[in-house]
Amino acid sequence: KSIQFFEMKTREWQLAWYFRDRWQVNRRLTLNLGLRYEYYPLIHRGDRGIERWDPYTNIVYLGGLGSVPRNAGIEVSKKLFAPRIGFAYRIGDKNVIRAGYGITYDPIPFGRPLRGLYPATLSASWVTPVSVYGWYNTVDQGIPDVPTPDISKGTLTLPLSFDMGPRSPWGGMLHRGYIQSWNFTIERQLPWNIVGSAGYVATRTIHQLLDRNINTVGPGLGVSTANLPLAKLYGKTIAANMWDGWGYGAYDSLQVNVKKSYSDGLFMTVSYTFGKALNFADDTGWAGPKAFNWEGMLRRNYSRAGYDRTHMFTMGWVYELPFGQGRKFPIANKWADYIAGGWKLSGMFSAYSGTPFTVTGSGQSLPCIGCT
Repeated sequence: KSIQFFEMKTREWQLAWYFRDRWQVNRRLTLNLGLRYEYYPLIHRGDRGIERWDPYTNIVYLGGLGSVPRNAGIEVSKKLFAPRIGFAYRIGDKNVIRAGYGITYDPIPFGRPLRGLYPATLSASWVTPVSVYGWYNTVDQGIPDVPTPDISKGTLTLPLSFDMGPRSPWGGMLHRGYIQSWNFTIERQLPWNIVGSAGYVATRTIHQLLDRNINTVGPGLGVSTANLPLAKLYGKTIAANMWDGWGYGAYDSLQVNVKKSYSDGLFMTVSYTFGKALNFADDTGWAGPKAFNWEGMLRRNYSRAGYDRTHMFTMGWVYELPFGQGRKFPIANKWADYIAGGWKLSGMFSAYSGTPFTVTGSGQSLPCIGCT
């Protein structure tokens, strides 16, 4: 039997201010300068703050109740400045160099990953002492109520058979992720209305928000739950996901594009990318590391992204057939022109290399509790 102990409300603000200016220094050089400031106040439940679990004391703090501060000991940064800068420099009449750099903060609403924390829902079970098909209680006595905790003091002891729900933030600074992006591109005007460009494009993901099960051990240390760190502290043998921006990701690529502007009935664009993406996890906000949770082996999760493709080639075109009125080969007959004139052909083609695969083993075979 389970009950909803309190209404799971979430209130959240996201605030941002932005300044940008485009400055044409001279006929060859143009600058784009910008600065963005963002502030993400900590979410709350409307009538109180959110919940936080201290895994080393097994205490749950309910923000705004009793003597617990509204933020439950969780801090958010007030220094989220995101500069953006770019320039375009013309060399002669046919060449342009472009480059840029910027920071973008992850606007993920914390209301999604931090919903459903203990004690939002509570459950209990009662087993018949007779047999599988026996009865537990009489109809007039019914099934007992699910025991509920006293939350007036703002602190609770988390039952050993319960987790915090999907995850719990640590106390102190909760690090919001951000992405650094930069590029350097050379563009040249070619004959036949063709423009070609080649550039280096890269990103770095800093403080990727990820779960980590801290109640685990390293490979080869056995499968007995008695060896788990929280089991040794106070007997907890189930997973304990803690949440913060501890992940990292990187992307580097060579990107080439050739585009023919519309002329003589033909438009065409061809693109090729040679790139590599590395990360700790393919998602952010509600994902964990790829394989290892044990602190001594976290770095081994840093590998090719599951969506990484080394080579990507795409081509698209539109061709206007030269038959019909107003075209290279006009058709005098009205009905013949209606049938055969004015046609266009268009298409696209894509080719790309495959994604990586991973060889895994179960925690029992490694042996390692909480590993894959």
